[in-house]
Amino acid sequence: MSASTRQLPAAEDVRFGQARGWDCIWCGRRLTSGAVSVGRVSEERAGLSFEVFACPGCGKNGTSHGA
Repeated sequence: MSASTRQLPAAEDVRFGQARGWDCIWCGRRLTSGAVSVGRVSEERAGLSFEVFACPGCGKNGTSHGA
């Protein structure tokens, strides 16, 4: 499964750092260089929408390598 087809979590399951683009959306590690955008998470009722990112490891192969 590639990063582009991996299911993103629901907006209510995204932690603050992930919503701010500081942490990987899948493994939770702090992002540094090489982070890749993997889409947007939205919650229409609450009016939330934010771009989420993955670390190079999760973004490249679509698998989490643990927090």
